[in-house]
Amino acid sequence: MAQFAFYVAGAATGVGAMGLLFAWDRDDRGPDAADSDDSNANLHIGLYTWIGLTTGAQLMKIKSKAPIAIPAGGCPSFPDGSPDHDYVTRFEVKPGGTVISAIVDISLELFDDSTRVYGVAPDGKTLKIELADGSFGLSAFSVQDRLTLQNWEDPLDGWAKFINADISGKELWRELMIPDQPLKWL
Repeated sequence: MAQFAFYVAGAATGVGAMGLLFAWDRDDRGPDAADSDDSNANLHIGLYTWIGLTTGAQLMKIKSKAPIAIPAGGCPSFPDGSPDHDYVTRFEVKPGGTVISAIVDISLELFDDSTRVYGVAPDGKTLKIELADGSFGLSAFSVQDRLTLQNWEDPLDGWAKFINADISGKELWRELMIPDQPLKWL
């Protein structure tokens, strides 16, 4: 079984920024894989980020409650297509109804140019997942872009430092992959 977990945070009053942490575990190795002597590339795990500008009035800090099981059939080793492809990721989180709830709809699709190469749900469908305790402010979040693989042993690079500048990539990945962890860092 393949799985992933995520964290989204951002704020805007007019213009602001949104960020995504995306923990990938292609082979269901679980949180202990972060301690393996093998490289994260050999384990098909990694921590990816995306940072972008947003407009409007938004305040959001959400995290998946547990890793999200996704279909293994056709699932690539890495969401960025590495090392042979350059995939664009389309990831969306939106409220499941008309009120804010801990249950949300998510969509994850990977594209090679304009060709959809993988999706966690059939076309036009979404998965229902539960958010971690402490999540708040969900309106909707959507990104369609290339994700950036973060260094495993060091804190986040580039603009991703705004998400967290102190904890190594593998510690952030482990935190996202442990089920039932409330939002406690950041």
